Amino acid sequence: MLSMGVSMACVALTGIAASNLPRGRKIHSFFNFPVNMKVSALNRLKNQTDVKTLGVFVIDEISYISPELLGQIAKRLQQIMGMRCSGDVLHSAVLQRMRNPRADESRVDPDYLESIKTITPFDFRNDIEWYTAPIVVTTREFLYKRNPQFIGSFVADAPGYLTENVNSSIGLCNGTPIQYHSMTLDTREDFHRILSFIQNGVPNIELEYPPSFIHVKIPNADPTEFLNMTLIPGEVIIPVKLQQAETYSVQFLD
Repeated sequence: MLSMGVSMACVALTGIAASNLPRGRKIHSFFNFPVNMKVSALNRLKNQTDVKTLGVFVIDEISYISPELLGQIAKRLQQIMGMRCSGDVLHSAVLQRMRNPRADESRVDPDYLESIKTITPFDFRNDIEWYTAPIVVTTREFLYKRNPQFIGSFVADAPGYLTENVNSSIGLCNGTPIQYHSMTLDTREDFHRILSFIQNGVPNIELEYPPSFIHVKIPNADPTEFLNMTLIPGEVIIPVKLQQAETYSVQFLD
């Protein structure tokens, strides 16, 4: 991005998520919400955002963003970057379908998605309006289809964070550091197939069904507070139920 003279802004709803992004900021802090601002404050925000070079705007964990907050973000971007699409009939139709889909159709026309080309450095050099163009990933399914490397993977001992408040009274809250330990497979899974892969040293195993639970280790927790909850005595290893997923690949490390 920088080699093309284009900058990128990364934001997230929570501080934990923002801290994992390059120069990440919380959404409310970045946009200086509420929406209504004085002209002098807007000018300061324009200078801080560097609107002349901003080419990509990344919102992490977009599924947590409410329609109301997304509308506030759109209004702020219009205020500081002058973005408008009222004259783009096709884009307006796409937005209208996303907001008010019929029961028998998807929110986004598949033919429209297929017609979207991949932006290149040539496009930026020949049309400066690309510098203010928003980039949107409409659904997780679309993200996974175009970028299968983003499908959920399990790597033993990899670090992570809890993303929900499990039990804040004993320190299991959003942002708590964890380590991935093990998993409970779905009862429909072919256990003999998985065991054979493990015994033969297959490094990457794709499950047919998402696991029922992921077991995570809480390194900073007191084992005495989890005597009847931990899977392994002397350590704090608890099960976390997964959200729905299409596929789940597993990497076993030596």
